[in-house]
Amino acid sequence: MQHTSVEDSHPIRIGLFGGLTVVCNGQEITRFRTRKTASLFAYLAFFEGRCHPRDVLMDLFWPESNQDAARQSLRMALSAIRGALGSEAKLTLETDRGIARLSNISTDVAKFELESDSDDFETLAQRIKLVRGTLLAGFDDSWIMAQWLRIEEMYAQATVRLMGLAKDQAEIERAIVIGRHTATLTGVREDVHLGLMKLLAASGRNAAAIAQFEELEKMLDDQWGERPSDEAIRVLNSLESSTVIHRPTPIPRPAISARTSSFVGREDEVAEVIALVKNGPNRLVTLMGMGGMGKTSLASVIAQRFVEDGAHSVWMMEFADVLSPERIVEKILKSVLGDFDQLATISAIAEEIGQRPSIFVLDNLEHLLPEGSVVVRDLLAALPSVRILATSRVRLSIDGEQVFVVPPLAIPSGSMSLGELSRVSSVALFTDRARASRPNFVLGPSNATAIAEICRRLDGLPLAIELAASKVITHSPSQILSKLFSGDEFLQSRRTDIAERQRSLRASLDWSLSLLANQEKEGFLTTSVFRGGFTAEAALEVAGARKFDDFLELLVESSLVVCDTLCDPPRFRLLEPIREFALSSLSPSKAHELRRRHFEYFLKLSKGAGLGAPRAANRVWLDALHTDNENLCCAFESVFDGVASPDEAAELVVTIRPMFLPRGHSAVWRSLILRLMEHIKDRPYLAARAKLSVVYASMSSNMSSAEEVKELFLQAKALCDQTGDIEQLGMVEYGLGGYSKIAGEHAEAIYHFQLAMSAFESVDDDAKLVAATRQLAMTYLSMKDTAQCYSTLKQALPVARRSGDPDALAWTLTDLAVEHSRNGLQGEAEACFKEAHEVCIQTDSSYMRAIVFWEQGDSELRRGLASHAVALLSQSVEHALRADFRELLKRMLVVYACALQADNQAERGVVALAFVLGWREREKRQLTPDESASIDTAKSAALKFLGPDSFDSAWARGTSATLDEVINILKS
Repeated sequence: MQHTSVEDSHPIRIGLFGGLTVVCNGQEITRFRTRKTASLFAYLAFFEGRCHPRDVLMDLFWPESNQDAARQSLRMALSAIRGALGSEAKLTLETDRGIARLSNISTDVAKFELESDSDDFETLAQRIKLVRGTLLAGFDDSWIMAQWLRIEEMYAQATVRLMGLAKDQAEIERAIVIGRHTATLTGVREDVHLGLMKLLAASGRNAAAIAQFEELEKMLDDQWGERPSDEAIRVLNSLESSTVIHRPTPIPRPAISARTSSFVGREDEVAEVIALVKNGPNRLVTLMGMGGMGKTSLASVIAQRFVEDGAHSVWMMEFADVLSPERIVEKILKSVLGDFDQLATISAIAEEIGQRPSIFVLDNLEHLLPEGSVVVRDLLAALPSVRILATSRVRLSIDGEQVFVVPPLAIPSGSMSLGELSRVSSVALFTDRARASRPNFVLGPSNATAIAEICRRLDGLPLAIELAASKVITHSPSQILSKLFSGDEFLQSRRTDIAERQRSLRASLDWSLSLLANQEKEGFLTTSVFRGGFTAEAALEVAGARKFDDFLELLVESSLVVCDTLCDPPRFRLLEPIREFALSSLSPSKAHELRRRHFEYFLKLSKGAGLGAPRAANRVWLDALHTDNENLCCAFESVFDGVASPDEAAELVVTIRPMFLPRGHSAVWRSLILRLMEHIKDRPYLAARAKLSVVYASMSSNMSSAEEVKELFLQAKALCDQTGDIEQLGMVEYGLGGYSKIAGEHAEAIYHFQLAMSAFESVDDDAKLVAATRQLAMTYLSMKDTAQCYSTLKQALPVARRSGDPDALAWTLTDLAVEHSRNGLQGEAEACFKEAHEVCIQTDSSYMRAIVFWEQGDSELRRGLASHAVALLSQSVEHALRADFRELLKRMLVVYACALQADNQAERGVVALAFVLGWREREKRQLTPDESASIDTAKSAALKFLGPDSFDSAWARGTSATLDEVINILKS
C-alpha cells in the first residue's frame, strides 16, 4: 500500500500519521499479536535508530508488572515483532546486549521532519501531504501527545509557509486544499486560518474567505473566549469593503439549511458528483436510488461544498411535501425570490439570477413525475446559467440528463482487523450514529463481529443502518442483530424532526411502492422469494408472467431492484432489507404459491436442466449451482414451512452434493441437513431420512472424528437396509471403507470398498464405481501392496474413460501417474499427469487442476526435486484459490511446508506448518501417520536451520495467522 506520493522503495515503510500502518516488502501487516506489541513497535519506529535499554521499555510499557513479568512480556512482544517483519527482521530489529533498536526503516514522520522547512513549493507540499492525521491516532500512550504537539507546530508553520509561496507559484487551489486539511487537524491556529482567508480572497472567493474568518472567530470564542487578531480583522474589513467583485454576490437569503448530523463516507461519490455538476457536459444530474439510500444527505453535502466554494449561488429545495407538478415553479419562485407576485413565472427567476452561475438542488421529485420532468426541462431551457442536481427514485427521462446511481455503502468482507473494519463506510456510519444515541459507544473486539454482520445483513443501506444504530441506547449490537427482521417494526425511529417516510424502513418502502402501478408492484413482490439474486429467466418462470422482462426494467428504473450486468446472463437482486419487507408484504397464500414455484425451479436446475448432465459434474452445472447456492438453501428451507416435502428436499440434497466440498459450501449444507434430520426423526419419512443420513455422514468425514463418522455411517446403513436403496447402500459402504482405511483396518476397508463397487456396478453408475475402485487401490497402497494397487488402478482407467465424468478420469490418471512415479516409470507418470491436466483444461476445472498439481508436486518432493515441487505446489495453491477450495488448501499446506523446508525456505515452511497444526487442533482433525512423520522431520530440520529464536518467531506468526495471511506469506 502506497501511503504518500513521495517515492519510497524501502522494504519496510511505516506510517505513523493517522494511525499505524506497516508495509513490509509490499505486503501490509494488518495486525500485531497484541495492542501493546503494536504500541511498542510504533515507539521503536518513531525513534528510529535509537538504542532503548530494555529496562526503560519495561517501565514504559509494563509499569504495573513485576520485573520478571515485564521482562517476559517484552521478550514476547519483540519476538512477535520479529515474526511480523519476517526476513527483514534480521536487518532492522536489534535486540541483544540489553537494548532494542529498530533501524533501516522508512517512516512518514522522519520524511516530514527532514524537509518541513523547505522553501520549494513542490517539496513542501509533498512533505505536508504526509501528515494524513494526528500522530498515531487511536493510541493513547503518554509519550505521543508531547511529540504530536511538537510536530503539530512544525506542520502548521510549514503550511503557512506553503500558503505564502502559493501566489507566486500559481498553486493557490492546491494550497487551499492543504490549508483546509491543516486547519481541521490543528484546530485553533490563527496563522493557518488567516493564510486560508488570504488565499481564498486572492482566488476571488470573498464569501468563502469571510466564512473562514467566521469559523475562526467562533472557535476562538468557544475555546479561549478571545477575539481574532487585528490583522485578521483588517483582512476581513478589506474583503467586506472591496469594490472589486470577482464572484457573484451571494443572495442574502439562506440558500440551504445546515446539516444537523455528520456526514460519513461517500467522499469519492461527493467528488464525482461535484465534477459532473460543475464541469459535466449535461446541466441536469440526477442522483437516483431507492428510498433510504442517502440521496438527500449526499445532495445536501454537495450543495454545502458549492456554497463553501463561493463560485455559485446555491438553492436546495425539498419537494416531498409538494403534491402537484404545477406547484414546482411556485416552490422555486418562493425559494429564489422570497415574496413574489402570484403571476410570476420562470422569467422572474431568470431576471433575478441573470448570468450568475447558479445551482438548483431539487430533492425528492419522484412522485411528481412524469409531469414534473417537463417543468425541469423548461427550467433548463429558460435559465442557461443554472445547473440542476435532482434526487429521485426514478430517472427524469429528459434529454441531457446524467444519471448517477447512488450505491449502498461498502460492507465488511472476510476477516478484517478492527482498524480495517472501522474504515468500512457502513461500519463507520453505524458507529457514528450509535454515538449520537450513546456518547460512550465504541467499536471494539466485543461487538465488532455483530456490527459487521448487521451491516452485511442490511446490505449497506444507510437508512436501515441508521435506524439499527439508534437502538444501542437500549440494545447491544448482538441483540440488534437478532431483531433486525423480527417482523415487529424494530427498524423505526421515534424522532419527529424527520419526514414520516424516513421514520421506518417500512414507511420508506411503502412510499416507493406507492409510485408503482398494481402490476409493477405485484412483480416486485414476486422477486422477494429469491435470495442472493436471480436471472430474468428464473423470475419469469417463478412469477408466471409473460412480460416479466418489462417489469424488471421498470423495477430497476425505480431503484427497487439492482442489476449486475457484468454477469452473463445479467443477475438481479433486492437488497436484503428490501427483500424481507417485500416477502412480508405477500399474502400467506401467495407466498406459499411463489415459494413452491421457486422450489420446483431450483429442483429442476439441480438436475441440470439446460446445463448438461449433472452426473458429469461439468463446470457449467457446478458454476450455476454455486452462483445460486443461496437460492438452493432457500428452496431447501421451504420444507420447514410445508412448501416442499422431506422426500423432495432429500432429492435436492442428493442431486447437488457434488457442489458441496469443491465449492466450499459443506458447513452450511451440513447444518441444514442436520436440522431437517432432527425435524423428521419421529416421522414416517424413511427414504428421506436414509438419503439425508448418507449425505450427512459423507460430509462429516472432513469435520468430525473418525469414530463419530463411523457411527454416522452405521446409522445410515441401518436406515438404507430398511429402504433397500442400493445406490445409497453403496455410498454407505464407500464411507465405511474410507473410515476403515484411515483407522488402518485394511481388510475391513477392502471388504467395504468391494461391496460399494458391486452396488455401483449394479446401478450402472460408472463415476461412483471409479471412485470406489480408486479407494480400493489406495487401500492396497497403505498395505504396501504396490503391485495390487497398480493393477487395480489400471482396471479403473477404462471405466473412468467410459464414465463421461471428467473429474473421475482426471483423478484416476493422477493416481496412476503417482504409482508410475513410485515404480520409477517417470515417462509413463509424466504422460498420465499431462493427460490429467488436459482433461482439466478442457472442462476448465480449477478444482481438479489444483489436485493434479498437488499430487504432481508431492511426487516430485518424494523424488528429492524440492524446487520443482515448490513450483508445482504454488500452481496448486493458485488453482485452489480460484476454485475457492479452502479445504484442499489446508490439507495441501502440509506438503507445501515440507517442500519449502527441503528447498531451504525454512521460515515460510514453519509458518505454514504452525498454521496447519493449529487448524487441525481447533477442528479436532487427526493427522495421518505419513503426515505426522513428514511434519516431525520438517520441524527438526527447520529448528536446526533457523535456530530457536527465529523458529519460535515463525511458529508464533503461523499460529496466529489466518488462511489468507498464510497464503500471502507463501506467495511473497
